[in-house]
Amino acid sequence: MNERTLKVSLAPVAAVLACVVVLAALSPGAPTGHTVIDLLERVALVGTVTWIGSRTPTMVLIPTVGIVGALAFREPSVGVGVLVVVAILTVWEMRSNAPDALRAAVAAAGVLGGFHLPEIGGFGRSALAAALIAAVIVGFGWRRHGPDARRRMRRGAIVAAAAAGVTLVGAGLSFWLASMDAGAARRQMRQAIESTNAGSIDEATLRLERAKSSLDDVQASLDRPWGWLGNVIPVVAQQRRVAIDLAGEAATTVGTALDAVQAADLGNLKVADGKIDLIKVAGVAAPMERLANAIDQLQGRLATERPDWLLPPIDRAMDQAAVEMDRNHDRVLNLVDAAKLAPDFLGASGERRIFLAFLTPSEARPLGGHMANYGELLLKDGKLQLDHFGRAGDLITASADPATRIISGPQSYLDRYGVFGAGGNGTPAGPDWWLDVTISPDFPSVAQVMSEMYTKATGRIVDDVLAIDPSALAGLLEITGPVTANGIAEPLTGETVVQLLEHDQYAKFGRQGKKERVEFLGDAGQATFDALLGRRRLDPISLVKHLAKPAAQGHLRLWSSHTDAQALYEKVHISGDFARPPTPASFALTTLNSGANKTDAFLQRTVRYDATIDDATGKVSGTIEVTLRNDSPADGLPAHVIGNSVGEPPGTNRTYLTLYSGDKISSVQIDNADVVASAGTELGWNYAERRFSLAPGSSTTIHYQISGTVDRSQPYQLFI
Repeated sequence: MNERTLKVSLAPVAAVLACVVVLAALSPGAPTGHTVIDLLERVALVGTVTWIGSRTPTMVLIPTVGIVGALAFREPSVGVGVLVVVAILTVWEMRSNAPDALRAAVAAAGVLGGFHLPEIGGFGRSALAAALIAAVIVGFGWRRHGPDARRRMRRGAIVAAAAAGVTLVGAGLSFWLASMDAGAARRQMRQAIESTNAGSIDEATLRLERAKSSLDDVQASLDRPWGWLGNVIPVVAQQRRVAIDLAGEAATTVGTALDAVQAADLGNLKVADGKIDLIKVAGVAAPMERLANAIDQLQGRLATERPDWLLPPIDRAMDQAAVEMDRNHDRVLNLVDAAKLAPDFLGASGERRIFLAFLTPSEARPLGGHMANYGELLLKDGKLQLDHFGRAGDLITASADPATRIISGPQSYLDRYGVFGAGGNGTPAGPDWWLDVTISPDFPSVAQVMSEMYTKATGRIVDDVLAIDPSALAGLLEITGPVTANGIAEPLTGETVVQLLEHDQYAKFGRQGKKERVEFLGDAGQATFDALLGRRRLDPISLVKHLAKPAAQGHLRLWSSHTDAQALYEKVHISGDFARPPTPASFALTTLNSGANKTDAFLQRTVRYDATIDDATGKVSGTIEVTLRNDSPADGLPAHVIGNSVGEPPGTNRTYLTLYSGDKISSVQIDNADVVASAGTELGWNYAERRFSLAPGSSTTIHYQISGTVDRSQPYQLFI
């Protein structure tokens, strides 16, 4: 084959080239998303493939471009057009050698059709398919050009590769710098949240400023000259634009957060001399609402406008941002609701009265312990004061009239605990019901009963009920510092109060009477609240910080007779709501002391859960194993601590053990022997309960067989 036969017929090929360049300019392909750059890249690609493809063997062009025509049939006119050109080439080749111009037209049709390919398995796959088709056409065609043409093509390829390398390095550098800045912004945001939770508003403000600066740096890194080179790289260009947009919106949201914190002036929201500025409290809601709206907008961007073609690093970054937004959006919304309700809660519209119940777990009740002391917090015009304080015995005396102990509801409470002395249907509760009112594990039910009984006994209407135990008291003592209470020389601190109130007090008052110990319990609670409310300055954020953990663990609960406040308590998980098991695979254990002693301070529980799930049916069968061990001494402590009301040996623990389960409880065994247990339903739970008597140093093991069904399309989760 001589040089003459290798030369391309320039005129016909040039005519074809001119036509396809126009078609390329009008094609929809958008490899970078930038109009001008996409136009130039389409023209360059189509022109190159057309020129080189004019010498590609017919037997390569026919199947290669035929595949494009078949795949492009989503747009019939395109698919038909490509296949028609392929058919012409096929027929021509069957009669004689096809001219270069026809092969050039077929090669061009392959590339132009590639611009119309549907997304095959995700973004970029069809572009990759089109690129592979172009590579096949070019790969087989360039070798059939003359030596001079191949030399020029080789030089052009080297130049293009070098330019692509420089472009990739520049774009990679800008993305790397941007990722460092984005990481710094995430760290500063987390630290800002931690500082806010810790009550360090000035530190949180500083962290927000740094986070915004880092997000601004993300945009700057991507906008530097070497970063701009990413605009000419297909796929990378779109990632760059999304990253810039996301960083810009995140910077706006952080800026809004910074403005909100500064406008809300949370750092100066203090209780001074027992009073808080209601105007400042009311001023918190509006800036927090603006922040919630900004987070809403960013969440919408992440959820609804998020393309499905992001590269994994950017996609993961957006996932992390979405998780952070979801988590903090709820916090901000809760803060908005709290800020809106706070003025009324603090008595802006009239007196707000809170019944304060001090629970002690040393004598177990399903809610956590029996009520040993009570108080009454009065809030009016932002002023907080402890208006009344007393012992549970004082309320028993005040409720001597049976009419004050007639409870109207909740009906579920009366139905379940009427047999234990709660009364119901016009029958008054027992004369000592204040000691057993916490018999239900559902705090809203208990609080309603407390509120009604207290109002009937005192004539004072209660708006809210707050229940705390020694662990919550420890949180308050971390704010107030040490306090002293009558009966014990050493001061009470956040580190010592739980051990002292739940255990050591019985040894310390062992030789003294019950009266002295009960008075000490009351003095400890009253001294703590007097110290808290008597502080010249009290930081509400610090108060929330120190009570957050006890509240999350169920040591602090709040109920309100006002529906809007109760809804907020439920959203922030301090309502103590026991109703409705989260899933069938849920269980809870409660104990009820029935010996009128304090041996529950020595009662140990261990629990083991084993379950088997049938993958085909979703049926669950399992065993819950509970071991109770009584570590109470048999002597050395007074009768009111280790004695009992039924004549059993000192140190005996008499308790009602109740298992609540979302699944059905099919049988109960004690020490491997079947037994009968009281069973029923309460607030959506199945329960089985039985009374036990454990001698000092003894133990017993109970096995509950449970059965149910789970949704196999969802992950199995156990809630305890």
